[in-house]
Amino acid sequence: MKISVITFFLTIFISNFYLSHAEDSTTAFNKNFKKEKILIANVQINRTSKDVTVGKVNASMLLINALTGKYDILPTYKRDSVARYLDSIKIEANVQNIARNLGIKKLCFISVNRLCNLIRADIIMKLIDTVPLEVHSSGFASIHFKKEGIDSSITDPAIFDAIRRAFAIAERDSSMFMNLTVNLKIIPARTVAVGGLAYHNNENIYPSWDLFASNVISSYDAVETITGAAILDSSTVAVDTETRDSIYALYNLYLIENNNQPTTLEITALQNLSIDYYISGNFTRVAEGADIELYLVDIRHRQVKIERSVTGKLFNDNIDEFRALLKDLSWRVLGLY
Repeated sequence: MKISVITFFLTIFISNFYLSHAEDSTTAFNKNFKKEKILIANVQINRTSKDVTVGKVNASMLLINALTGKYDILPTYKRDSVARYLDSIKIEANVQNIARNLGIKKLCFISVNRLCNLIRADIIMKLIDTVPLEVHSSGFASIHFKKEGIDSSITDPAIFDAIRRAFAIAERDSSMFMNLTVNLKIIPARTVAVGGLAYHNNENIYPSWDLFASNVISSYDAVETITGAAILDSSTVAVDTETRDSIYALYNLYLIENNNQPTTLEITALQNLSIDYYISGNFTRVAEGADIELYLVDIRHRQVKIERSVTGKLFNDNIDEFRALLKDLSWRVLGLY
């Protein structure tokens, strides 16, 4: 998909901003409502995270101000301005003193990093001048947009979504953004990668199927189809194949077989990058056609546990029917119906 960054934000922000606010008159338009002040104390970005900047992080947090009407979040350039003032009057310009000068009791530390087409945002909320309290949270989002005319990604929407997910978790309000219009609704989401399907052909069954004979091609198509179905689930951040393989490459795993289930090393690599689940299964030739089994595997907390499994039968050696059945099974295994 290709869309210009200007078109994206004009479309999403201008057309939805006032509509979204109209749905929440109890906060944004209540003159007696006191917004909570939060200071962005620090933003960290891995130097290898292409097209991720402090400016984009600040912009995302200021949009949270606008969309919720509940917060007065001060960006890093406000922090720096106060720091210069404190330096000028010989007061140590640490974040605690900056926050006190601004009358703020909550600090927000943000880390945003990118791996291929996946953005991860980590937030630490810290209270000062009270009982010490830190809340840690993480949010993920996938990059789906490309800039027009050049081979470069638009990271802004994914940065925004990852930060919003992390912020909602940190504030213990998973429905924080659900009163907005459709394009801006978002909830914390699980991360899901798609492993391979184990192919089990039976050469004694006639006629032979091209789907099995061309298993390298059809298994890659299967992984792409399952990933495409998972992307449509608002409660899932689907890890695309390019990102999945980039995760494997970090651990020198290069010969990925989509016609086999994930290996122990591949699963460990996903766990190390905080992937919550993977989808895998079996594709088995039988007399009536072929059986497909998909299962959703929970790999959080270093466990490997099947959470849900579904089955379906393919009656024809047809790639379109194969895709349609996989799409249906994917939604079922994700619990969408």
